[in-house]
Parts: sequence; structure tokens; C-alpha cells
Amino acid sequence: PDIVNIVELAKEFHFKEIEIMTSGQVLADERFTKKLINSGVNSFSLPLYSDIAQIHDSVVGVKGSYLKVLKGVENVLSNKGKVFVHSNLLKQNIDYLKKLEGFVKNVLGLPFVILPVRPKSSNLSYEDLVPSYNDIVMKLRGVNSLMAFPLCIIKQVQENILKDETEIADSMKLYVLDQKFFKPQKCRKCANRLKCVGIFKEYGQMYGVEALKPFIGNGKKIG
Repeated sequence: PDIVNIVELAKEFHFKEIEIMTSGQVLADERFTKKLINSGVNSFSLPLYSDIAQIHDSVVGVKGSYLKVLKGVENVLSNKGKVFVHSNLLKQNIDYLKKLEGFVKNVLGLPFVILPVRPKSSNLSYEDLVPSYNDIVMKLRGVNSLMAFPLCIIKQVQENILKDETEIADSMKLYVLDQKFFKPQKCRKCANRLKCVGIFKEYGQMYGVEALKPFIGNGKKIG
């Protein structure tokens, strides 16, 4: 069905906020983007995997995708829509995420979050995609965009362990809620266990849980 018709139908049913999660490439067509916004779309959630075109295009497997996404961002903003940017943390882009965060926040002036990739979400195996928590801490210390990682890992990387909700697209909140996270035995005494999503079971099977450092009541870590 035509997405514009769906949006118009949603407006008829008095939806106040309508957000579309997209690769961003179709938004390079300004006429189509304007039509979406005029029909009632308020915001768009789209991915960037690097501020280097070759890296982003390699991750998504589409040459020219990076430039189309940036054109799409321009088209949305020029038509008074909102844009939220997210990235998955991968072995293929971990070395570029610090720069990407600066580009999105400081150059584009947009909200940005970095999320874990879910198992079975790509043609590549999970093992080929997911870096260890030790690598994440070592390479990303100083970023401030991690979301949906164990809080004990986030704390070693960034100052604020919880993101401001205004920086997070609604579709990304739903993405996180839809994932099958679990909490290992060692996390059961953690003071932050109710706030923390935990880990993917597949991650624990690959790397173990030694990197997890549960918080105790006074803010220190166990183990």
C-alpha cells in the first residue's frame, strides 16, 4: 500500500505524532519527502554507520547510500520535519563512531544514539558483526550516545548512563523493547538491574560475561 495513504489514514484517526523509520535513501527525492510531511509525518528515524561514505555504503551494501541519506536529511529539515539519527555498533564501524557522533551532533545538529545490533539481523553472522565489550570500552571511551547496552559497560564509556528521552526516536524505543535481552546470574545483585536491559544471550555465548561489573548499593562495582 501507498505509505502516503497510510499516513493520511492515521491522521484521520487523530494520530498526533507520526514517525517513519527508514534507510533514508528514499528521502533524497524532495517531492516525495515533502508529500510525506504534508500528509502528516512529523519525524524520521534513519541510520548512519560512518561519516565516511565508503564505510557507510559498505555496511548497508548500497553504493551512493550515504549521499542519499544526507540529501534526505536536508530535504526533511528544509520542509520543517524532524530527524533522529541512529547507528548500530559493529566491528565494521567501531573505529569511526566517535567521529560520526561529532558529525551528527555538531555538524548536522541532530540527536544521535548508538545501539547494539540484534542477532540474526544481517546476512553476516552475529560473530562477524559484534565487537566485545572490552573493545567497546577501549575504543569508544568519551562518546555520549550509547543506548541499550549494559549500564556497567556504558558507565565505563560515557558520563551519563541513561540517554535523555528527547534524543531518542520513538521507533528506537520500540526497537529496544522488542529485543530479547536477558540478565546473567551475576547481574541479579546489581543495584541497577531494573534499569538495565542486560545482554543478548548470543553475546554471552560468544564472549562470556566477565566484562560485566554489577553495581552495588554504594555505586561501586562487584567483581
